[in-house]
Amino acid sequence: MVKVTIEVPEALVGDIYIAVGRVLQRGQDELDEAAGRATPDQRDEDDEPADQA
Repeated sequence: MVKVTIEVPEALVGDIYIAVGRVLQRGQDELDEAAGRATPDQRDEDDEPADQA
């Protein structure tokens, strides 16, 4: 097994966390969509909440 260490400037650490979080969320969204289990708060752009329809 190989262990790799990468030094990242502190200024970029937050951006890296955000980017990784977005990739993980996108992957989870794709899995949910494929399984047909969209989250209840997910709406298309043209959908409106029931009380505003």
